[in-house]
Amino acid sequence: MLIAFAYIFPNMMPAVCFGTYIGLGNYLDLSRAVTCIMFFGLMSGPMIWVPMAISDFIQLKVSMKRVQKFLQVENV
Repeated sequence: MLIAFAYIFPNMMPAVCFGTYIGLGNYLDLSRAVTCIMFFGLMSGPMIWVPMAISDFIQLKVSMKRVQKFLQVENV
């Protein structure tokens, strides 16, 4: 599921951004759209790692709580 989201996330980002931009009442002309599409094309590789980094951060927090709980036990 996470891997599928990681590859869908960069492809959905332009549609979400364009929809938000138009929804806020702005006009999307061709030059701005092409520039944004090129930018999102460049950023698609790094954006694949965003969901994975979030997942790793959550796992880090859980692991740190477990280690902290283990170190606070008196009878080791």
